[in-house]
Amino acid sequence: MASAPRDRCGVLEHGDDLGHAGALELGDVQWMTAGRGIIHRELAFRNEHPHTLQLWVDLPASDKLEETRCQDLRQAGHAVHTERGVKVQVISAAAAGVVGPALNHHPITGLILTLGPDTTYARASTG
Repeated sequence: MASAPRDRCGVLEHGDDLGHAGALELGDVQWMTAGRGIIHRELAFRNEHPHTLQLWVDLPASDKLEETRCQDLRQAGHAVHTERGVKVQVISAAAAGVVGPALNHHPITGLILTLGPDTTYARASTG
């Protein structure tokens, strides 16, 4: 199981039984592989009300017992490609000639697309 929470506003604190702890701020992404198992918690910082988006990916059976890994990927470290009306933040894999910072046990493409009005974007799967 792989999880990728993204903080949309506020601050989200997190920690786990393996000693990873931190706080995600606006635009940050946590890239986690549950692998062999992890007890993980997330909570709002102080009295804030963070809004997050969390995606879960069911890994193939052959990857389910991989080493557990947690990565806090700060927005400032995201690989970015821009073109007219398009901003592509590459979190995982390659797109538009840039490579995202996430380390993976299984190939997963993670992109954050920001499109201007009446804009389209077509991505080549080869990066």
